[in-house]
Amino acid sequence: MKHAISIFIFFGVLNIQAQDHELEQSFTDIALKIQQSQNAERLQWMDSLTVLVEFNTEYKYDSLVQKTIDFALELDSLNIATRNTSQYIFYKNKVLGEPNDGIVVFNEFMGKESTLNNDKTKSNFYFEGANAYFTLNDLENSLTNYLKSKELAQKGNSELL
Repeated sequence: MKHAISIFIFFGVLNIQAQDHELEQSFTDIALKIQQSQNAERLQWMDSLTVLVEFNTEYKYDSLVQKTIDFALELDSLNIATRNTSQYIFYKNKVLGEPNDGIVVFNEFMGKESTLNNDKTKSNFYFEGANAYFTLNDLENSLTNYLKSKELAQKGNSELL
């Protein structure tokens, strides 16, 4: 039995190392493509890299997502900026356990999403903001944003709520 457990652990470690190597290789490949591209193509690669390392502090997710949001805003790509901001709020609130920081991100982005036509993306933005307020037991702001999220989800036929 001891031998079987050792073999299981060995293959588990090998599998994790292989996954880490694949992640590192993908990270390097996409980072190179970012350097070699411009404008919309660069933004697509930046967005892909952000998704690849989502919530992974070893790959400086904080910095990557912020740069992606800023570049998306620079190119007027509100859908990518708003989607990444929603994920960033979630990361601050739930992954790092820093809901105050999530609310700062939410409030700083507030208003930039207003001209976005994608109600599902906007709904998720308000949903994550509401979650951060709820975590702090700020029920008034939480409810206001949950209701806005629900309204947008219904308008956009989203199953978010």
